[in-house]
Amino acid sequence: MADDSRGDEGPKADLASLWLSEASKERIRQSFAAEITDGLEAVARAEIVVLSTRLPRIRIDPVMEEVSGSARGPVVVVCHAGGEQVARQLLQLGATSIIAEGDEAVLRQLVPNAGPGRSATSEDGVIKDEPPPVDPEPLVTGFAQRIENLRAGTLAGGETDATTRLPLSASFEVRFAELGQRDLLPRLGYITVANAEESFGRLDRPTFDLVRRRLALLFQTTAAEYGAEMYQLGELEFAYLGPTMDAVRGSEFSRRLVETAGSFSPSGTDGILLAVGHAGPEVAGDPRTLRELADRAVRAAETQNGGVVSGDELARSQAGTTELEAAFHLARWVADHDRYGENHGEAVATLAVRMGNELGMDGLDLVRLRLAASLHDIGKVGLGEEVLRTDPDELSGDQLEAYRTHPEKGGKFVLLSAGEAVAAAIHRHHENFDGSGFPDGMSGEDIPYPARVIAVADNCRILIDGGTPLEGVVEQIAEGSGTRFDPTVVKAAVTVLGEDLGPSQGPTQEP
Repeated sequence: MADDSRGDEGPKADLASLWLSEASKERIRQSFAAEITDGLEAVARAEIVVLSTRLPRIRIDPVMEEVSGSARGPVVVVCHAGGEQVARQLLQLGATSIIAEGDEAVLRQLVPNAGPGRSATSEDGVIKDEPPPVDPEPLVTGFAQRIENLRAGTLAGGETDATTRLPLSASFEVRFAELGQRDLLPRLGYITVANAEESFGRLDRPTFDLVRRRLALLFQTTAAEYGAEMYQLGELEFAYLGPTMDAVRGSEFSRRLVETAGSFSPSGTDGILLAVGHAGPEVAGDPRTLRELADRAVRAAETQNGGVVSGDELARSQAGTTELEAAFHLARWVADHDRYGENHGEAVATLAVRMGNELGMDGLDLVRLRLAASLHDIGKVGLGEEVLRTDPDELSGDQLEAYRTHPEKGGKFVLLSAGEAVAAAIHRHHENFDGSGFPDGMSGEDIPYPARVIAVADNCRILIDGGTPLEGVVEQIAEGSGTRFDPTVVKAAVTVLGEDLGPSQGPTQEP
């Protein structure tokens, strides 16, 4: 059913909504004027088709067959946390772009003349705060955060903790699944010690266990006040479930836990610093998404050296992370099937950044270059494995024609979430400086600068990984200066590769 409850200022965009959550549709309405109609029957009439990865997997093929046959505009995939595989399948079957759930506002780029969205109002009609400013490059933002905050972690488990007497991972999993099956998705909190080494590193085992026992006892006492259930996931890792706990109570309870732990100073430190991340069913309608949000929240709290982070508040700001995971899922799939190997994108990105530094690039421009280089081949996700395994110089006919579409498709995949600069770099990385490349025969300085850098880095890595000695790589790249490649970029590549050769073997003259 179409939603006609907006004002009449400015034209409206017609959107076909397929499996979008109500929250997604509401974010679209707040961002720009849109006539949103649910169902496949709306696809042929819509300017834009917006398809959620919440689509049941059994329906992917028939739905995309109908959408591909009747859509007259872009088909945008809205990917929820955990929906990366479905997103990849949808893009392989003809979808044109991908964004994350929470970043629906970027759809406005597809309808620049659409009227303003509506303000969010409370039940009594009072206008709430306007939504936060739209990040035009959420994928770039998420990638920049990943560069700064690379980290990893896992949850341990067991049946019973003999020291704390808390139920452990097996009990947690059973209880969490039980609540989900009964449609009573709880508030979920993950808890870790942010300063574990400082607080516990010098303790002998009896003292260590004594502190853990006392902490657990206080946690349970506090949990009883809030109707929460405590679990032990590892020696210094906990979780709680709040079947009737809302976001406000969740934050309050989490702060109480942090304060409780801060009163302990087992190694003479300033106190134990807890990191607590929690999320609830208000923003996560399925167990997998809820766990993803809570996990992201506790990791964010860890990077802040402890404290409480709400996954409800992160749902929008962390959407770039979902987009990032979806994009790299595509890249990993290509790497697993492509002839160039699983590390090709990363290797191209590393070399491109070194060249970018040599060329004077910095800041977000360098982040955009790294991201585009890492994802430069994602448009290959729609190619058959035979094409992916074949040397491009040996392709012909329909296979060659299909291969030549991958730069443009890759650019479209990330356009809405990464912005024009990253999309253009991916789209144009096979253009040649003399105009002999593809997909459009663009030449010279009309080719985006990052694309010119990626073109050289890509070819260098193909030669290196194919067994060509560095001296031979430098020679072949230099031979392409002014024809295939930008001469200035070639100079940067020769300089960087010369550093790898060493002073006695480096280039003695400019290409």
